[in-house]
Amino acid sequence: MLARVLKWVVVAVVLAAVVAALAAPQFCKRLLAASIYGLDDAPLWVYKPRLKIAGASSAGMPHVSAEDQQIDPAALKLAAEYAEAHGSRALIVSRRSHLVMELYWDGADGRVLASSGDLSQALTAVMLGIAIGESKIGSVDEPAANYIKEWQSDSRNRIRIRDLAQMSSGLQPLAYGDTRERLFADTRTRDLSRPLEGTPGERWVRQNIDPQMLALVIERATGEPYARYVSDRLWKRLGASDAYFWEDRQGGAPHADCCMLARPGDWMRLAEVLANDGVYLGDEIVRPGWVNQMFTPAKGNPRYGFNVWLNGTSLRTAASAASEADGNSGGAGSRVGYTGESISVSDMIFINGGRLRLWVSPSLRLSILRIGGGRDGKDLSDSRIPNLIVSGLRDYRPPTPSAAEKKIDPSLYAPGH
Repeated sequence: MLARVLKWVVVAVVLAAVVAALAAPQFCKRLLAASIYGLDDAPLWVYKPRLKIAGASSAGMPHVSAEDQQIDPAALKLAAEYAEAHGSRALIVSRRSHLVMELYWDGADGRVLASSGDLSQALTAVMLGIAIGESKIGSVDEPAANYIKEWQSDSRNRIRIRDLAQMSSGLQPLAYGDTRERLFADTRTRDLSRPLEGTPGERWVRQNIDPQMLALVIERATGEPYARYVSDRLWKRLGASDAYFWEDRQGGAPHADCCMLARPGDWMRLAEVLANDGVYLGDEIVRPGWVNQMFTPAKGNPRYGFNVWLNGTSLRTAASAASEADGNSGGAGSRVGYTGESISVSDMIFINGGRLRLWVSPSLRLSILRIGGGRDGKDLSDSRIPNLIVSGLRDYRPPTPSAAEKKIDPSLYAPGH
């Protein structure tokens, strides 16, 4: 009798799965891939359909020796060895508009498309600065409802553009989390129906709706599709190659929260904009002072700015700050599994893009990109690579360490010692 009941239970489950797959095949395919690979590690076929971001390929930043930019080659060698030992596919370092190291492993090269993960979110903050510089948007303290008419007649009209940029909108989080949220079709209709749950600007919650709605503000303010605006005002001006947004469905909304596909070197062009007050190879991409404004801490999380982690934050310390600010496990703390001491430069921002890691220090004019080749092990440090490279800067004098900092294990900086 029990065997017969179990048989029919299995049949019912299989039938339910078949019905679900037929009703929402795109979601089921994406969910299966995310379950197998993790969304950050998914093969490129998962990121379809795609929306092209037309580029205008140019040579980009010139290559020079490490010594030319006052970097000890031995420090770069240690960083490269650490990156290779932890499954990296690429490690690229630039300083003062010059590339000083560009290494690839495991068959990768500069032509490979890499998913950006959360770097797509930082891109919305850059595009916001461009739109404000063109007077398409008045200021970050404008109500977002000036452009999102669906919010004008209810409490969501209190959400400022700043709140969207700092993940502090107060909008109700989805119960099923970040990754699954990205798998649905027609995300824009769903997001526009989300109610207000908290006071805008008060509580930081890591969720995809905020950068998605920020991209919608930019789109409506400029009167241009977001992908075309990115292409014309940023990507072509950087001389980057063609890139792609992941769409929620064919002809639907581009994902501004995740997974833009671009070549590694093109992310370094964007990093140079952040490192050089909005300027790339002499061309003013974003108005002066905007990048510094991006580093304004959110009221609910002092480690978070305009879609970037602040103040030399490692992912571990970022997770702790987010957990304290958020008061639940839905923030960055849900991504813990990485280790690392604090990053040694106070103005270094950190963008965690899943397999992609980007560190930028405006004071040092230093940018570092690391791309992984799969799910990283728990022993990966998100501060080891930048700290090794910073330790090799011959023109940098670190601040005097406190008594607690003097106790740092030197093996963190010189493996094997």
